[in-house]
This record gives sequence, C-alpha cells and structure tokens, in this order.
Amino acid sequence: MPVKVRAGSAAIEVDQDDLIRQLDRVTSGAATSFVTQTEAEFGELRAAALPTWPVRTGKSRDGIMIGHQLRPDLLRVTIADAEAYTYYVKFSVRTRESIEREVEDAAARGGDGEAQAKIRRYYQRRLWRRHGKGAPTERLAGKHVWTTLIRNPARERRPMLIVRLQGDLKALAGGE
Repeated sequence: MPVKVRAGSAAIEVDQDDLIRQLDRVTSGAATSFVTQTEAEFGELRAAALPTWPVRTGKSRDGIMIGHQLRPDLLRVTIADAEAYTYYVKFSVRTRESIEREVEDAAARGGDGEAQAKIRRYYQRRLWRRHGKGAPTERLAGKHVWTTLIRNPARERRPMLIVRLQGDLKALAGGE
C-alpha cells in the first residue's frame, strides 16, 4: 500500500509492501512472518466478534479493518474501525431474554390469538427501537462492544503472540 511521506515542500510516495520485502531480505523473512501471523491473529479476533456484534446499520461491524504500517523505528500491525463512533457503541442494558419475556407478558394480556399477535408486534417494535435486539448475555449487557469483543481479547492474546513471534521480533530488532 503506497504512503505519501512529506518533509517540508518535498513529498515522495513509498510502497510499504515493497519496503517490507526489502526488510525481509535483511531479516530472513522476519517482517513478512510478523505481519502475516499478527494479521491472522487479528483476523481470528474479527471473525469471532462479528456474530455477536450488535447491528443497526452494519457500518461499524463492516468498518473493522486490519492493516500494517512501517516507519523507520516501527513495524505496526493494527486492528481499527473506519467508523469513528464504533468505540462508543454499547450493548443494550437489556438482554434478549428479558425483551422477549416482556413482549410475551404483554401479549398474554390480549384476549384472542389475533389480539395477542398485534400486541406482540407492537411491543417488539417498541422495545427493539429503544434497545435493539438486546445484549446476547447478561455479562455483555451495557458493555462497550469494541472493548469487550476486540481490545480485551487482543490484550489477552498478546503474551502468547509475543512468545510465538519471539524469533521474528529479535531479528527485526537486529538481535540475530
């Protein structure tokens, strides 16, 4: 991916992937190995988060992207979201079960089957508009989606990933 680098009035376009290939020549493939394994790990995190992600429009869920950046002192692999509001999205404070239970309790007040169906549709629409479909579990109710599904699991996996990539990291740091 090309990146434009500016210094004063001068600007050049640098192909980051080509730079990583050049770095691979010096480090025996450590840079590509680091990027590939880290992006795969983030891909697993993303795939695990998608089924649970609360969706109203789908923009925050579809905006999750994995990328890498090479600077003179840093090779960074990141997982981020293109939508700025994603980091503020929370699960509903209500669970799906509590919403369904309230809908069924309200529908039970109806006399016949047709009245119950109308009441059920009314309450379901009203509650879904306010709470979405509800949090999948009590543990997730009211929690920030990004923190719960992406950031915390990534932090938990970081020590294992560092151990797995220790040789590549040492080569990139100039230790081998």
